[in-house]
This record gives sequence, structure tokens and C-alpha cells, in this order.
Amino acid sequence: YAENVLADRRDANEEAVVALAENGDRRSYTWTQLRAEVAALAAALTADGVQPGDRVAAYMPHVAETIITLLAAIAIGATFTSTSSDFGVAGVVDRFGQTQPTVLVAADGYRYGGKSFDCLDRIAEVAAQLPSLRRTIVVGVLADTPAIESVPNGVRWTDYLALHTGAALTFRR
Repeated sequence: YAENVLADRRDANEEAVVALAENGDRRSYTWTQLRAEVAALAAALTADGVQPGDRVAAYMPHVAETIITLLAAIAIGATFTSTSSDFGVAGVVDRFGQTQPTVLVAADGYRYGGKSFDCLDRIAEVAAQLPSLRRTIVVGVLADTPAIESVPNGVRWTDYLALHTGAALTFRR
């Protein structure tokens, strides 16, 4: 799937993903940018020991990073599973406990109805209750630099991808 979605194309500089926030903020990724982000995350996951068949879980709202995570996970042969950021700790642990993910990608929070909802405490609790997790990657939705000190094996999305910028994208079938 990822190989087909991210295949070379003539319209590589046209928008592939457009993310609109509730407050009207707009972010977009061209096909070229999307492919580069997926490549960086795929390389980071691989360097972190994620193998084909491992599970990558997303505790995320509807943001571009969720799509990038899906595409990167399946590009390297991992299985993707997800749940919404508005789930409580028990629901997330119940769902992800069944799949035993090795990596959790989670947003520091989300916005809904004009309000911001911080998820960092819940992320820390979830990570502490999932013994299969080796890494928790925190995406800054509410803050550019989320405070991850309480998150077991936590790393910020931007830091996690930084060492792999420019990585080549390969696909495992």
C-alpha cells in the first residue's frame, strides 16, 4: 500500500495531504514532502529495531503525523494500529495491550470545541502499562517542544526524525 501511495509521480510538487486545524491553521505536504517524512520515520523506526511484524501504535488525533506513521510502519513491514486521543488510559491500554506494540506514537494533546486537551499524563500512564513498548514518540500538537520527561522511553517526534532526514525510502513487501 505505502509503495503504491508514495510511488514516483509527475505531480510530486502538488499537495498530497492538507491538515486543517479547528482554529483554521493549515499545513500541507506535497507528495515529495510526504515521501521524505515517511522515509525519515521509516528509517528511524528501523534504526530503533522495529522489525517486520512488530506493531506500531498511534494514540493520535486526525493530524498529518498519523498518516505519516501509518505509511512508515507499513513501508517497513510493521503492523499499524490506532486509537483516538480522546480515549482514556484504560481504553488505550485495553486496545493496545492486545496487540503488544513495540512503538507508540502519541500526540501531546488535541483541540476540540475551542478547547485544548493535554494528553501527556495519559501518555505516560499508557506507556508505563504496556510492557511491550520500547519507545514512545511524542508529537507536538499543543506545543512545539512537548515536555516528555515523565514519558517512559519518550522522545519528541522532531528529535526522532532529525537524524534520518534525507533517508532513502524502501518498501518491504
